[in-house]
Amino acid sequence: MKLSIFSRLLIGYTVVLLLMVAVGIYAILKLSQFTNVTRSILDIDNRIIEYEKKITDAFLSQIRSERKYIIMRDDDLYDRFLLARIDFVQYLSRLISIADTPQRRELLNRVKDYHIRYQSLFDEEVEYLRASKSYPQNRYQKEKEKAQGGITESLKTLTDSSQQNTYPYNVS
Repeated sequence: MKLSIFSRLLIGYTVVLLLMVAVGIYAILKLSQFTNVTRSILDIDNRIIEYEKKITDAFLSQIRSERKYIIMRDDDLYDRFLLARIDFVQYLSRLISIADTPQRRELLNRVKDYHIRYQSLFDEEVEYLRASKSYPQNRYQKEKEKAQGGITESLKTLTDSSQQNTYPYNVS
């Protein structure tokens, strides 16, 4: 069977049209996957940045209440400290649950360890204050400052990495 020129042209154009449709569908599917991945990354990084701000505020509130309590020994200040601690722990657990890389989990576990250290130092200090016993206040202050520095440095590193992922061309 011999095909006419018209039928050969029609078959050729049909094949080209089918190839163009296939390439178009493939491109649309890949762009959809890319959009989903990008949206996921932005969602995670933006949530990490948001929680980092909240956890920093809670930690600064904790430090403020701790320092005021040591000076004034007012139970209301201690209660504020405990409330800020609860907020800190809640935000930290949320951050750990959304951390998507081992590096982020490691940073957050380091924050958790520093916070436990800070908390235990303050608890010991409160026991001394409530018992009206003398204690090495300078040593406690230095140890708490180390823990505070570790927390803030780890949180800053976490935020910097999230901002770098979210806004790679933003020069800060």
